Amino acid sequence: METLGLIAVLLLVQTSLNAIADSIVHHDAYKSWGYFFSKDAAEEPKYNWFHRYFPMFYDAWHLSKVLQSLCIIVIVYIATGSIIFIAIMLLLRGLWFNLIYK
Repeated sequence: METLGLIAVLLLVQTSLNAIADSIVHHDAYKSWGYFFSKDAAEEPKYNWFHRYFPMFYDAWHLSKVLQSLCIIVIVYIATGSIIFIAIMLLLRGLWFNLIYK
């Protein structure tokens, strides 16, 4: 039962992070917290390689997306118990995203 509880918590965290990300880009709901939490920061052009490949260090929207992915990764790890499967899926997920994105 502990495993199910952990999965439930991770799903709630992932859902909360998704709501925060949507609130940032659709309503600019947290801009009063600072530039990091603003829609402008999320949509800022990525000029250098670090900003392009690690945008989660520049704005809350991208950080939220990374944390959502980590929640899902932990859930899949709990379900499969395979770190190799997780590594392969992360690699394929990154490649797939880059193929589809622009």
